[in-house]
Amino acid sequence: MKQIFKNKSGFTLVELLVVVAIIGMLSSLATVSLNSARTKARDSKRFADVRQLQLAVELCFQEGGSYPLLGAMGTLPLDYECGPLETLPALSSFLGIQPLDPSTYQPYSYCSLDESNIAAGCTDSAGTSYQIEFTLEDGSGTLPAGTHCVIPAGVLVGPC
Repeated sequence: MKQIFKNKSGFTLVELLVVVAIIGMLSSLATVSLNSARTKARDSKRFADVRQLQLAVELCFQEGGSYPLLGAMGTLPLDYECGPLETLPALSSFLGIQPLDPSTYQPYSYCSLDESNIAAGCTDSAGTSYQIEFTLEDGSGTLPAGTHCVIPAGVLVGPC
């Protein structure tokens, strides 16, 4: 009996398993890189949000002569008025949409201060300074990971 050998072309099981293993390793590396990029993107958004808040608070100061007043370490609501309610627009006219932390979806912490840099409420001496507190996961630019503080002079490394 004569046997006819066919020319077989294809991949062996071992070759297929090696290719699947390589693809698995590459996809896990891509996932790790993607998570790092997401963390950096959230930190960049936080920093941009805080800069936007700082700009809105400074514009409010330019228009009304005082920073928005709020009790000790609260959240900055959009409808809170800057100074006298009759003469100044709400902070929302400077912000549009209130920025929220991209991880917790909570507003950033804001504190109005008096001349002694003591947290103040709506008193005559309040509204001479402010603090906005935010936390970075991985760091952004020259700021390391952790809690930081924005004041009228700029950003301070470390909590308020």
